[in-house]
Amino acid sequence: MISFENPKDAAMAEFLKAAAQDLNPSPDFKAGLEERLRAAHRPKPGLTFSMRRNVLPALGWSVGLIVLASALIWAIRSLSANSTPRIGNGFSCPVTEPNGSLPPGETVESEDYLGNDQLWTTLWPDGKVYMFPENQEADGSFSMKWPWWRGVTGPLTIEGHRLDAEAEPLRAEIPEGYGDTGFQASALIFPAAGCWEVTGRVGNASLTFVTEVFFDIPTPTPGALIDDEATPIANNEGYDWRGAKLYLAQPLPESPAEAGVYLLKEDQPATVDEARVLAERFGIEGEIYTRAGQLPETTEYVVTDGKKLLSVRSNGYFSYTADIVKSNRSFGGTSTPNAEEIIGQFLKSHGFDLPFSISAMELRGRYIVQQLAPDGIPMQYEFYSPPTMRVTLDENGDVLSLEASLMNYDQNAIGSYGIITAEDALQKMLDINVQAGKIESMSSSGHQPPQEWYREYPDNQAITIYGHVTSYPAADSSKPPLVLIDGRAATGNINGLDALEYYTFIEATGQYVTENGIRKFNVEAWNTNVTQAYEAYITGTLHREEGQIILTSDDGSGQQYPLVDAPADVPLDTKIPDSQLAVSGVIVNGNMSWTYIQYFDDMKSMGGGGGGGGLGFYKLNLNGTPVPFPTPTQSPTPNSGDYIVQEGDTLSSIAYTHNITVEELMQANGLTDTNIFVDQMLIIPGAQAPTEQKVEDLRGFLSITIHKKADGSQTTEYSLTGMDADDTFFSFPLEGSTLTELDAYNALPLLITGTARTTNGMTTINVESYKIPFPDLRFQIVKGTQKAEEIDGQTVVIFTTEDAKSYVEFMANTNQPASSFIGIQGDLIQQEVLSVPDETFGGMPVIHVYQSSIIDDNAPPMQATTNQPYVIDDTSIPEIPNYTPPNLTIEKVELVYFVSNPQYQTNDPSAGDREPYIQPVWHFYGHYSNGDEFDILIQALKEEFLLPELAPYIRGG
Repeated sequence: MISFENPKDAAMAEFLKAAAQDLNPSPDFKAGLEERLRAAHRPKPGLTFSMRRNVLPALGWSVGLIVLASALIWAIRSLSANSTPRIGNGFSCPVTEPNGSLPPGETVESEDYLGNDQLWTTLWPDGKVYMFPENQEADGSFSMKWPWWRGVTGPLTIEGHRLDAEAEPLRAEIPEGYGDTGFQASALIFPAAGCWEVTGRVGNASLTFVTEVFFDIPTPTPGALIDDEATPIANNEGYDWRGAKLYLAQPLPESPAEAGVYLLKEDQPATVDEARVLAERFGIEGEIYTRAGQLPETTEYVVTDGKKLLSVRSNGYFSYTADIVKSNRSFGGTSTPNAEEIIGQFLKSHGFDLPFSISAMELRGRYIVQQLAPDGIPMQYEFYSPPTMRVTLDENGDVLSLEASLMNYDQNAIGSYGIITAEDALQKMLDINVQAGKIESMSSSGHQPPQEWYREYPDNQAITIYGHVTSYPAADSSKPPLVLIDGRAATGNINGLDALEYYTFIEATGQYVTENGIRKFNVEAWNTNVTQAYEAYITGTLHREEGQIILTSDDGSGQQYPLVDAPADVPLDTKIPDSQLAVSGVIVNGNMSWTYIQYFDDMKSMGGGGGGGGLGFYKLNLNGTPVPFPTPTQSPTPNSGDYIVQEGDTLSSIAYTHNITVEELMQANGLTDTNIFVDQMLIIPGAQAPTEQKVEDLRGFLSITIHKKADGSQTTEYSLTGMDADDTFFSFPLEGSTLTELDAYNALPLLITGTARTTNGMTTINVESYKIPFPDLRFQIVKGTQKAEEIDGQTVVIFTTEDAKSYVEFMANTNQPASSFIGIQGDLIQQEVLSVPDETFGGMPVIHVYQSSIIDDNAPPMQATTNQPYVIDDTSIPEIPNYTPPNLTIEKVELVYFVSNPQYQTNDPSAGDREPYIQPVWHFYGHYSNGDEFDILIQALKEEFLLPELAPYIRGG
């Protein structure tokens, strides 16, 4: 958590936070966009970690502000206020002095505000804007995020010109979605450094200021914040890392010689009494209900009064919301300057007296509460696992929800052990050849919230609704059960609803009623035999036709659905793919009875997705007897290789393709600039000479991918995927004149004989002959249940079909057992599988699983699709030949205590194998220059306290 002693710095940090308009899309919307987001990034060859490239311009409006907020503020403050540079012929820029006028809606005073009771903005200290390489656009201009506040109604426009020299006019990007008044984010684009006059206008109101733009000014090293002997910040050149530059925003912290190791206690299921006591602490006066726990043969408790709800899994694993409906709608939360005080008072007033720290998340209005160890060091799980506590504030600044996954541990350390320094951890982080003892994660979050519409029905009006029923029996068997329809409490004629299977889809008639401030649905009649309606999530466009709003799907089918009771302000004629509109609801007799509409005017403002890397941590060895680690095998020194420059190549793209830096490529070829020409021969340092090897009956699974081109043509790629004798996954492109004969065997087993040619680490097989070992093998749709079982010392998932046949589940195209369930263990599910006759595990037959879902009688039946080639529409993916991986700034380096979350992903059969030790870890956190988050954990214990064996953990993805 960042804190500022100077009130001006605190105020600047607040408006920087206010400028970040992040979002939390609903689960349905995330799922619908997964393929688009995946297509928008390309992994860097040869890396376990999911390095990704954006094919869209820089996302959002918060990157330049939030990413380097603290470092930027001290850098600006560190520059002398009395050394105003003269620009060109003695010209002195007449920068505008701020007047401290507080914008509407802001609560923190700041001398840097400028306003005139109609428009407000904030000025950089001393009127100087310092641009960094991350701020420079492709055309050489400089972009900086700039906040405005409107006291009058209307859209904001911005203009400006340079005062000290001739230059192109100022440009501005002003995103939609901020309403007609109040806060408005923007980006000012200065064509050159210099002295600039800027004017913002809303109607007849205007606000003008003069500011000075600098670039390539050396950033002063900050004052010694920690130990003088700690490793200083890298110089302005940064570190070469994965084809990009990595910078540290502050010196590395002082490294203690030792740190404790704590033992996690086994989590005990909650009791009804514990649930009742916890509900009283949250002020919920309601019945206590039960439901099956996430773990087999356990019980969880639900306490609700119809508006507030508490779900209790154990003493430290529970969730609370003050408003069920608002939480179910993925309320994005609200940021407030005194959030730490609000949350701290809430926790203490509700009996949580554990030591903790509070910090803001990337998502607007969400905050992380971290437990502190007895020595004051923060405690955490994996980056992509829920934190020990996560809090969301509502629009009034009150606590809307709290999710807790607290560490229950023995606070007496089992011992104190030697740890590596922060410098040693940094070197391990930078070494791409070191994958063990490391956990990496990356996430790309959206930066501007979408427009949203939720369907609302009036009270006391007869209507028909469609939804899913969930019910929980009361802990007191003499009390009626709790019945919910899509999360809303149901009353009236609900007899029999509690006997339905979990999440049954029904049709219900009745009316909404509000009693004592709590809204419920009073059921008059209900029906499970719903034949005329089914759920749908459709992306596409809306248009008006004869007074009716029509939804047209963008899946290529052209299917149209009239939208029932469409909102008056819903956007029409969406521009695809620049914009995105998605509608969730129920198709009833061909009409879309919508429940939720989400609209992104600019797809560049979206985000989502993420990945993980590293092999995880070593198991601990705390018995006092070191175990030697095997000596790494020395790789032979590779020979240099040659590359012929092709049309469209740049030094950056060539370096990226060959996993080297531009500087290494220039040095190897004696280049003094980045100019290259077609057919020029370049030396690729470290490249290996091509090698050839004969392969015979290499077995794998055939993979066929079709690429559609903009000119209407298409190309087909064939590859062989599988696992080698060392259980290492491979995917080899195939070449040869007979490959089209294999078109009917996509995703099926194949034996290949030919010549494998390896060039610069990439292997391609020229096929001379092939065999189809099982020509009659077909993909099947099967129904059944899953359970965890231990076979040959390994926890696996057993799938039992409806006709009582049991199989060990394998992941698609591998010989690796699957490790997770669909839904809750024991649910009736359906899966598309492939049963290869000669494959067994522990004496049991095996099935490879390609798609799975919980059975919904009202949804269309699952279809076998894996045998179809994968089609990629390349026309929708923009080409970026000059791509350069984004640079990274590490903003936080700290020692934390870590343990793999024992409660998250509890349906993972290997969860019980995770280490119970809470151990010291070096935590590196920062951002790429495109705004993506980056988080790395480096195991801190010295090697003598480790075993050369990896421990299971939760993997990101």
